[in-house]
Amino acid sequence: MKYFLCFSLTSLIFSLTFSVNLSAWSWSDPAKTTNKKNSIQIQDETHRPYTNEELSYLRKNLPIGQLHSDPVHGEFSLLSSKCQQNTWTLSLTDPLDGSEWLLQANLFLPTDATASNKVPAMLMMPPISGTFFLDYQIAINLCNQHIAVISFDPIRPENRKSDDLSLDRYDQTLIRALTPAHWAFEILSNLAVVDSSKIGAMGMSLGGIIASFYSAYETRIQTLIHVVAGDYLPGILTHTQQRLLTGTRKETMDQHSWTDLSQYETALSEAIHHDPYLWSKGLKNKRIMAIISSADTFVPSQYQYSFVERTSPQSITMVNTSHSVTLFLAPYTHSKAFADFILNL
Repeated sequence: MKYFLCFSLTSLIFSLTFSVNLSAWSWSDPAKTTNKKNSIQIQDETHRPYTNEELSYLRKNLPIGQLHSDPVHGEFSLLSSKCQQNTWTLSLTDPLDGSEWLLQANLFLPTDATASNKVPAMLMMPPISGTFFLDYQIAINLCNQHIAVISFDPIRPENRKSDDLSLDRYDQTLIRALTPAHWAFEILSNLAVVDSSKIGAMGMSLGGIIASFYSAYETRIQTLIHVVAGDYLPGILTHTQQRLLTGTRKETMDQHSWTDLSQYETALSEAIHHDPYLWSKGLKNKRIMAIISSADTFVPSQYQYSFVERTSPQSITMVNTSHSVTLFLAPYTHSKAFADFILNL
């Protein structure tokens, strides 16, 4: 699959180990876990947001891949006097094709978190696969401010590299992303030191689009931080100037003999049934923070504005820098604001 371009900076891992007593695990999942191969699709000629009744129906029928065994995790490494980190490996079932999906997630935990001093927590979805500079630095900053973070890539590497030009691959990406997000949520909620009523989601670029969809799907998520991400994927894919996506767009249009961008956008809107725009009513009554760029050509600014108009975030920060620069500066310019919003300061 073609993917959003972002920075590929290697994270610095510290070697000093630190042990912590984790709570007993209970992985009997709610009735959401299923092996269904196909999602429910509600045909909608007007491409309007789903009603609350439709969302309730979809939540019950979307497939979540199973967890094969208890997650495996390493020892904690001390990153600072306030934060420790370890890596988790989960063996999951791909919800669409049934194959094994090995997911790695990085858990950042405040050192003073205890069962009597529980901390809020965030699921973090980066703009590119693996643990890279952006999410790693933001996670450490939040962890140092008494917030637990679990960072993971919601897209399978195999799907990122695919040359498949089928239009429904974008919808499949969103459906698949629910599985790692679901189990990352379960990891956090099973930690005795985490306040399970205060778990939110954060995403950047493509990760923000997925975080928005997951937050609308998962009723237990109360807080969403949305960084230079839009809410109408057909429009974003049609008008983006990101090099890899423009190449995919040209190949697809040539394959179908389309000469007008509106043909591409219409076809995408008919193929993508789990777009955050369609799920926008699922974000009602949630606390939302949005960082939007007025000079973005990767996730065109108009779709960041439309997200704000539809969801009415409690906190909005507008910057006049490009997509990549906004992401690169986020750990330095916005981490304190992220923490204050999560802690409701």
